[in-house]
Amino acid sequence: GATRGLATRSRNALDRWIVARLHETIRDMTEAMDRYDVVTAGRLIPNFVDDLSTWYLRRSRERFKSGKKSDRDAALRTTSYVLRTFAQLIAPFMPFLAEHIYKEVGGGLESVHLEEWTSMENQELGIKKQEEILNAMTAVRAICEIGHSLRSEAGIKVRQALSNFQFS
Repeated sequence: GATRGLATRSRNALDRWIVARLHETIRDMTEAMDRYDVVTAGRLIPNFVDDLSTWYLRRSRERFKSGKKSDRDAALRTTSYVLRTFAQLIAPFMPFLAEHIYKEVGGGLESVHLEEWTSMENQELGIKKQEEILNAMTAVRAICEIGHSLRSEAGIKVRQALSNFQFS
């Protein structure tokens, strides 16, 4: 739909990544639910929430209050799309939370439970492009984890700025 297109048009790497991550979760949950494997489908929820909260939202904080309207609007539009779609995904597992999220982000129908299961058809970003985005962010996150462990070993707090960072 129109909302999906608006969300995926963002040029921001974080926006493109969280949308690709959401689409990956939709695909995996749909496959599990089609097999009546609700345990596997349900286990995908906390993985996505972790990525959304500890990576996307944490790194997008400044964008939400940015003076640059286009960047702020892209972050807000993407977050709204992700939360609305996520509400649809969790509705069979957490109906009251799903309803609350859906209403807060302005879902289009009277209830999230009246929505069709979200579809992966007609995605603007092709599967190959989404895989590239997911792989690139996996590499970035691995580098960040190495940086965090090196800082920890050196006793340097994460909030303390570094004058330089070198791999030897």
